[in-house]
Amino acid sequence: MKAEDDLICTLSQEVTVSMSWNDFKLMMIEEFCPSHEMQKLETELWNHVMVRAGHSTYTDRFHKLARLVPHLVTPKSRKIERYVYGLAPQIRGMVAATELKTMQKAIQISGALTDEAVRNGSIKKVEKRGNVGGT
Repeated sequence: MKAEDDLICTLSQEVTVSMSWNDFKLMMIEEFCPSHEMQKLETELWNHVMVRAGHSTYTDRFHKLARLVPHLVTPKSRKIERYVYGLAPQIRGMVAATELKTMQKAIQISGALTDEAVRNGSIKKVEKRGNVGGT
């Protein structure tokens, strides 16, 4: 093995402990995440949308993807914008019309609007998967 290929193995504990979290994270991504896998994650985040009333499923996956490809959702305003863009169309317009300062507010408002849309019938509930009847 070449020394430059084995950077992570040769760094001393003192050096790795003194690194910033972002530098350490970038080093780990470069070492262990092939570029084609990163491209898949980027594409998934870019195409990630809410299905029916699946607000919590959408939000959970959005957060996971955002942690894996943070450059697509930095600064915070871009993260909020990307999140709102993937919401169901009936919800997206109403959320976008509000002045969102935080991700928490975007999630709270979109969740409440989704619940209301389910109650008034403009969005269907996400059907539970599994044995729900005959063949």
